[in-house]
Amino acid sequence: DSKAQETLRENRIIVQNTAIEGKELRYICIALESNNEIAGYFETLTERVTGLSEESINLYRLVGTTVSLSLTKIKNLVATRRNHITSQSLIKATEAITKDLNMRTVIESIVRGLRQVIPFYSAAVELVEGDHLIIVGGSWPGKNSFVGTKFTMEEGSPGFDVVRNKKIILAEDAQRAYQQFNRPDFKFIKSWMGVPLVIGDETIGMIAVDSEEGGKFKNRHLDALKAFADIAAIGINNARLHEEVRDLSVRDYLTGAYNRRGLFEHGEREIEKAKRYDTKMGLIMFDIDNFKNMNDMLGHLAGDFVLKSVANICAKILRAADIFGRYGGDEFIILLPMTDIRNTEEAATRICRSLEDSRIIYKGIPIKVRASLGIANLEGHGDELEDMIRRADRNLYVSKRSGGNKVTGGTDYD
Repeated sequence: DSKAQETLRENRIIVQNTAIEGKELRYICIALESNNEIAGYFETLTERVTGLSEESINLYRLVGTTVSLSLTKIKNLVATRRNHITSQSLIKATEAITKDLNMRTVIESIVRGLRQVIPFYSAAVELVEGDHLIIVGGSWPGKNSFVGTKFTMEEGSPGFDVVRNKKIILAEDAQRAYQQFNRPDFKFIKSWMGVPLVIGDETIGMIAVDSEEGGKFKNRHLDALKAFADIAAIGINNARLHEEVRDLSVRDYLTGAYNRRGLFEHGEREIEKAKRYDTKMGLIMFDIDNFKNMNDMLGHLAGDFVLKSVANICAKILRAADIFGRYGGDEFIILLPMTDIRNTEEAATRICRSLEDSRIIYKGIPIKVRASLGIANLEGHGDELEDMIRRADRNLYVSKRSGGNKVTGGTDYD
């Protein structure tokens, strides 16, 4: 009871006479101390003899002191070993991050290090994207993956607390703390920790871990997560900056589409994938009809405006998986993974009609835009991107020679 606990705190020992099933016994409870705190109790029941000498009480105290010293030593050894494992994991993760600027491998290194020191069920790295958080990597049991999942950061959500308010959260009862964890996809989350990823004064996201068990995480786990978050923020930010710089080298400065280098890098990779999995692939090549005359009449700034407008029109039509690039001048190429020749023709026709129906106005001057399009598909394992471009270019030339504003190379074309 509370009175007994108070006595134990003051005297470090309780001696009481008691009776169990008519037998007179003596109950002795000794506090076990570790680092000046009561870490446990040593209890014993003995037959009650007349009197209890000070020598006997001191002997019991000596037993308690011996056990307390052993307990402290064990706890210190455990803490030392745990700190060693954490520091070694941090060193390895830091080495991996400094050697690699690829976002995916940076996140894999972070999660691999976390698993050595935190008993999590799943982990996620989430980055800020506008008013949302998007999962960019992590670890989940089985084959499930939540990469690409977006969360809003409304008040009362974990993202709001961790990212908007820069709080470090340890939720022992996650579903009670946050309604978001009561959704069917996240019902498995019973306890949860989240730490912000901060670069300078900017919070770029957060790193979170969870468990299927309530109350699974301790303060030492939160300390480890904070340490990993510090190096993760640096690694992720460096990888992101590297990707932005690299993206500039493969993007056309005017239209934002891939330039020729980016087109071939991504295109050849997709062709290899199509060959490996034996899937279809289509290619559209087009240029703008009478573009040179338009430039001569209205000037090159008007021509640039038209090119940007054409790129924007195409971007609204194409799928996320499609690869859209500016091949040169007013020529564009679109690579369509998982697409047969019929669907390639349909996509080309949509682009042709959308350009014809567009209303492009430059400094009050309406500009009518039409295009000539040629298409091709992947023909066997010996086919390459250059071969597809060559065939599509020939078909584009046929469209151009027959008056433009049409698609050539479809199912009805020989």
